[in-house]
Amino acid sequence: MSSTTMGDALSNGTAGPRLARPGSAERLSNAVVGWFKERVGRGPTNAKTQIGDDHVLVLLSHVQTTVERTLVEADQGALVDQLHRTLRGLYREELCALVSVHLDRPVATMLSDHDPETDCSALVFLLDRHD
Repeated sequence: MSSTTMGDALSNGTAGPRLARPGSAERLSNAVVGWFKERVGRGPTNAKTQIGDDHVLVLLSHVQTTVERTLVEADQGALVDQLHRTLRGLYREELCALVSVHLDRPVATMLSDHDPETDCSALVFLLDRHD
């Protein structure tokens, strides 16, 4: 049995793309916002999800709590950035499972970032094409 690299999963095309069910993007946006509300105490006020053949992009805005916005205003955005990186690391598997369940497809990995100055986050889920 050979091992598969991420590049293989994205490029070899051994499994064709599956189309997402109608309304999947909106349902997934709502699920991600709900996840944030449950874990952080409040959810982003805006969420937009795009579902591609091999990836899911979730864009979030107004993610930060009041205290995080206060820290950014006090020129302490690096602390907010570190907090968001830590939380995404702790909950990476949980977020991947959330997407996997909603799309009925395995997720290979999640890439993400947050910009404290604009209070925007991007979550990119790379879907496993070997399913």
